[in-house]
Amino acid sequence: MRHYGKLRYSRHWLPRTLGAAALAAGLLTAGWPADTALAAASPTAAASPTYVFTASTTVKALGRTWSFGLSVNKGGGIDGIVAGLDTFSKGVIESHEWGGTAAFAPTAAKDLTVSSSGHATVKTGSALSPVLSATLAFTPTRHTREACAKGSGTTYFGKLTGTISLTTGLRGVKVSARFNGNAPGASLVVSNSCVPPTTPPTKIPCTGGFWSVSAVPLTTGSVGGIQSLTASPAWSDSFIRENVRTASKWVTRTDDLFVPGGTAPKLNKKTRTVAVTGTGLITGAAVITYGSTFTPAPVSSCYVGGKRYSEKSVFYTGTSVAVSRPFEAHTVLTGTQTMATGPYAEYIAVSLTAR
Repeated sequence: MRHYGKLRYSRHWLPRTLGAAALAAGLLTAGWPADTALAAASPTAAASPTYVFTASTTVKALGRTWSFGLSVNKGGGIDGIVAGLDTFSKGVIESHEWGGTAAFAPTAAKDLTVSSSGHATVKTGSALSPVLSATLAFTPTRHTREACAKGSGTTYFGKLTGTISLTTGLRGVKVSARFNGNAPGASLVVSNSCVPPTTPPTKIPCTGGFWSVSAVPLTTGSVGGIQSLTASPAWSDSFIRENVRTASKWVTRTDDLFVPGGTAPKLNKKTRTVAVTGTGLITGAAVITYGSTFTPAPVSSCYVGGKRYSEKSVFYTGTSVAVSRPFEAHTVLTGTQTMATGPYAEYIAVSLTAR
């Protein structure tokens, strides 16, 4: 589940893409859905406390166990509410999120109230009906102080009472969770302009290759693959749909399917094409024809395990996409989702040289 205030670029690709190229190019941004409220940082916003409340548990649906949770953010220029369902099996991760729209952000901020002692309540009322409702009361029992060079930060843990209910609008699935006390998955993070202390430079991990085919709007889907550079390099695929309409005008849905064990793209420089295919529960195939290429400055130092390398990347920008088999995601909750033919495609090839 996405937690407001944290980085997101396809939840499951993120740990694999935060490597040398991304850090060197300064490409790390908060990957919010297009309809999520984002207020520009300002001195006033920075001086105001920010609150992130989360609650999570597990539920049963369609013969599977799902992680079910809620996250509410208030202050700091980002207000929002999101509920998530995630299930995991044999490396495959299926995730769905129901998030408040930008227009609902001011109301979401009011739905979360926090006291100076760390007590908190979440009350959505009927505003997000018939999709999502939450009535929760959080009582802190312990806390930890965050390390801050400036400002301060505190994370509270404690007891939780109340309910969260979600009507998915998919296959008739409705889930709810009732909390009656101890709640290991409940926490409240309070930050008063906390600036983390300076840490020594770390060994930047090398970045693997990447490919994607997408259509606009993203409600029609996008598919892609990412290479993980470990002792045994491997590819994984992901299929994403964003900003899907729901039964509430204030809520949109995001669907994400991550499948390990993908097939490496096949680059043909003679024909200026890249052949890509899905794997496992993500099926489909296409040939990307590319025009121009771009080679950024090499990264002089990155690491795979304890070994040091220099890294070179080449960007191949697609000019057209020929789909031989439509890309489809086969999920438990949404069934089969078919992506519209995507006019946008790219491939990034990465090569390493030992140092």
